[in-house]
Amino acid sequence: MSAKGLIKIPVYLLCVALFSACGAVRNLPEGDAFFRRHEVKVHDASLDYNVPDDDLISLTRQKPNRRILWWRFNHTVYLMVNKKKLEGSKVQAAERCVKKNERRKRKGKELKEKCNTWRTFWAETVGEATAVLDTAKVTKSAQQMNVYLQKKGYFDNKVLPELVYNEKKNKCIVVYHVYPSQPYRLRKITYTIEDAVMAASTPQLRKNSILDSAMVFDLDVLDDERDNITTFYNNRGYYELTKDYINYDARKEVGDHQVDIELILSRPLVASTEFPDSLVSIPHKKYFIGDIYVHTDFDATQNYAPTDTLLYDGMKVVYTRTPSLTPQLISCIQGYHSGELFQREKVDKTYKRYSQLGVLRATTIQMVPRQEIINGLYIVDTHIKLTPAKKQYFRIEPQVTHRSGNMGVYGNLLYSNRNIFGGAEALDARVIVGLEASQTLVSSGNTTSDAIRRNFQLNTFEIGPELTYRLPRLWPLSCDRTKRSSEPTSAVSAAFNYQSRPDYARTLSQIKFSWNFIENPTKVTRVTVDWVDFSIIKIDNSIAFQNFLDNLNDAFLANSYQNHLIHAETFSVTWNSQKARFQRNYFYWRAGVTEAGLILNGIMHLANAPKDEQGSRQIAGIRFAQFGRIEQDLRLYFNVNEKNGFVWRLYGGAGVPYGNLKVLPFEKSFFSGGSNGIRAWQARTLGPGSSRDSTAVRSFNNIGEIKLEGNFEYRFKMTEMFNLALFVDAGNIWLLNPLSDRPNADFTSDRFVSEIAIGTGIGLRLNFDIFLVRLDLGIKLKDPSKVQGERWLWEPKDEYLTYLKSIDDSYVTVPTNGRTVLNLGIGFPF
Repeated sequence: MSAKGLIKIPVYLLCVALFSACGAVRNLPEGDAFFRRHEVKVHDASLDYNVPDDDLISLTRQKPNRRILWWRFNHTVYLMVNKKKLEGSKVQAAERCVKKNERRKRKGKELKEKCNTWRTFWAETVGEATAVLDTAKVTKSAQQMNVYLQKKGYFDNKVLPELVYNEKKNKCIVVYHVYPSQPYRLRKITYTIEDAVMAASTPQLRKNSILDSAMVFDLDVLDDERDNITTFYNNRGYYELTKDYINYDARKEVGDHQVDIELILSRPLVASTEFPDSLVSIPHKKYFIGDIYVHTDFDATQNYAPTDTLLYDGMKVVYTRTPSLTPQLISCIQGYHSGELFQREKVDKTYKRYSQLGVLRATTIQMVPRQEIINGLYIVDTHIKLTPAKKQYFRIEPQVTHRSGNMGVYGNLLYSNRNIFGGAEALDARVIVGLEASQTLVSSGNTTSDAIRRNFQLNTFEIGPELTYRLPRLWPLSCDRTKRSSEPTSAVSAAFNYQSRPDYARTLSQIKFSWNFIENPTKVTRVTVDWVDFSIIKIDNSIAFQNFLDNLNDAFLANSYQNHLIHAETFSVTWNSQKARFQRNYFYWRAGVTEAGLILNGIMHLANAPKDEQGSRQIAGIRFAQFGRIEQDLRLYFNVNEKNGFVWRLYGGAGVPYGNLKVLPFEKSFFSGGSNGIRAWQARTLGPGSSRDSTAVRSFNNIGEIKLEGNFEYRFKMTEMFNLALFVDAGNIWLLNPLSDRPNADFTSDRFVSEIAIGTGIGLRLNFDIFLVRLDLGIKLKDPSKVQGERWLWEPKDEYLTYLKSIDDSYVTVPTNGRTVLNLGIGFPF
């Protein structure tokens, strides 16, 4: 598709949207008005007014038709459906639904509530009916805003709705004028704790309180303080205390816009033994941990009858036949012990540790207070009920994959034992077999149809067994040293992989040992340490590809496609602030550093190993790589609502080869383009820098040592299954040092900005719940491979046409502007 054709699409849709909107207003009944939008205007607010407009808008009872940027897409779709035919199709669909349900009922299947036709799908699933102004809902919305502002401390506020009509009175905007007045602040906070023993903790309560004098009165903050106080006493033995015992008494008559807060913690009421039909208050009970029962084979669906009990480390391990978890692991996980004061945080931490093992289907901790008092102490016994998951399984997993811009069809034969020795040790044995559509590294094709055909031509065969063993701790450290971390895991794996591609055959032999744990559960800081990553890569180039490398006379590329050995260590940290499925704003940031070859080089140097003619040392005839590599990936998510959101991404990475091997190995190099990068280019077709291949229009061997990339994407939902996105990508790759045979491929401070490639486009996402299929259509806005004055889409391409003719005269008929690229991907790009 040309640029002119691509531009016609939004122009056409704009016309449809305008005519449809006019039709919506024209067809409204007399006296009705089209509800265009609503907004909040705040008047006479104090400097500390901090109630977001979005919070007030979210309280409105009536919503306008939602927008995708400026366009009411869903409303437009609704208007485009013929309403008379829609009613007829509903009748036909209902008749078909009755017949289908009769058949399903005879077969014992679940009945369908509704049968859709294509018209009902577009009108009711994708479409959105015209929003007609309802003044009663507007009035109710203003009342809701008034109540909300009172909860935030603005007791004397006013919310006055205004209806702003157009000249014909058939369109309306609702403006909510908010006069918040001066907020009320907390002046004095007092604690009235009826239980004298608990009242002794008042100084600590004040110290841990989230309330502060002079802060604005906020009912939500007061409720959070109730949770805070409940947690405070739950962690000091008061097992039965709940927030229902905590109430507030607020008095606002004490001064000029000030409120005195009295926090009242009442005692429990029980029936009197002396006076019938009367209640008496008693002190809250402080509990100590009694017996701890760990049921390793609990099953609520069957008649649970354990047969044996094992005493270990002060606990009673209850089981049938053999415990599913070893007593040593249970002791390691256990966060509280018999005889200790009850503390809710220790119980919660114990529950979390069991849940994170990955070998249990369900975990519950039941607290059972004893009726009798022992030595003046109240005792609570705990029953930890563990329901094991299926221990081992074998399955075949068909997969559609997307790696480095290449699509593939794979099958995984997987055997897994989640608890092989009873200590939650997992053993996975996997064999992967598949076909992949790989680009040949040199191509002169230049049409979109060629790109699509190349993406779907399965020309690569891959097979590889892998064995992985995981421990629920950071081996070789003891359990006591690692139990404070969340989800500690050690893994050792061995893998072999054979891959036959059009240009070469590659074998990979790898041994890896790594740690993975969450250091800060609150901020979700995950740390990954690859202590050993030992790989041997052997590459057997095809005759044609070897001839290509020889003729190319590119030492950088030739050294990248040779046998090599990698011994690396990697340290990476990931910060993810997302806590819920829908969250308005959150970020993801991953930073990692890799070092390779330093230890091997030191050993070889001490052993005085000889060097080859290129000045490199070898192990078993293979040179080992030596490099340092850093990268960071920052993503910012801003969601307007559950259907619209913006994503920014900034990626940067650099690899520095040195010592034994003067180039980065191919698999450790950076590339740009593809469905997870700059989507107006195919994978490995962009860069490095502004260098240009003198032998082909497009090559798929573009790799570099530096990468900078930025992406922006606006995502919106049409339906639960169909999502759309508009995106802009920018970036490139570069080499560290200049090469005579690759001019302008290196990174320089005075040139790199002008060599930033820019692409834009539109994407369709099909959400199948299990996985998401993505189609991104991109177009180049700025191509750094062209000379200055021809890089932007709208600029003339005289020099580029000369370049095309020098390669093949047939290219003179091919348009040089607006060539689109279709990228297919699995999952979101970021």
